[in-house]
Amino acid sequence: MVEVLKSSFEDLFPIIETCIRECSFVAFDTEFTGLTADSSNTETLFDDGPARYAKKRRDVQQFIMVQIGLSAFIEIPHENRYRVHTFNFYVYPGSFGSVNVKFLCQASALEFLCRHNFDFNKFIYDGISYLNEEQEKVLCNEIEELSVATDAECDYDEITVQEISSKISEWLATAKNEDKLVLEKPPSVSDYVLHSQLRQRFPAIWTISVDRLHVQCAKITEEKKSIILKEHEMENERVLNSMLGFTRVFRLLVKHRKPIVGHNCFMDLMLMYDKFYRPLPGTIIKPLAAILFLMFVNLFSVVFL
Repeated sequence: MVEVLKSSFEDLFPIIETCIRECSFVAFDTEFTGLTADSSNTETLFDDGPARYAKKRRDVQQFIMVQIGLSAFIEIPHENRYRVHTFNFYVYPGSFGSVNVKFLCQASALEFLCRHNFDFNKFIYDGISYLNEEQEKVLCNEIEELSVATDAECDYDEITVQEISSKISEWLATAKNEDKLVLEKPPSVSDYVLHSQLRQRFPAIWTISVDRLHVQCAKITEEKKSIILKEHEMENERVLNSMLGFTRVFRLLVKHRKPIVGHNCFMDLMLMYDKFYRPLPGTIIKPLAAILFLMFVNLFSVVFL
């Protein structure tokens, strides 16, 4: 089994992609922060399809997945057996710009995770981010408009950013093109917010992170800035890919249309739809199973085998 964290995701992604592309089918399981958000959501024998869906939808909207296990079964020709590649993903809804997910935790669910040695530090500190299509559109627009910093971030960081801005103003008064200034990077300000704020305030400079503790400002010409901005578009793409995280794995499963095997996985599938694809619709226009079958072609639950 291969453990996949945010810090190792990009290195392992090509291997994961190859395994999904070459496999005959994929088995999966997930863990989440709760099962029932409210006693009114408890299912009864008298629930019809729409009623059960409405209850599960309310639960899914308030809980998140914390861990996803995928096993890709690759058939070995002429040997009547499979080679299995198993990946264990810690997933966590990273915050960026206005994308800042709120979720519930149910005590019994967390106790269950504790009993099975779930590592909450890995979940929070090194969990892989994800977005659904709606969140991705919002984030793309904010990145393009350089409006990723939320109001709360700006209020909190304004004093620190202003102190750095004052030092840059003094330096710019005598600086020449290609001159550089290295300043300490405040730990309370994210790299993206710091660079966005400084580049907006001082059009004649460009900033880069030298290391974890320092930021470099360089006075540049308009011509050089236009070249750098093209390169900066690639950086924006990297940021978006980082936030998409596990959604990229989900899209591989949909793209390659491999049979999916789970165990009693109705809620798991609803969570995957809501967190990685689109927010669950308020009412069932067509059976959810039909939508999922269109995405995955074949779904199997071992409960019915």
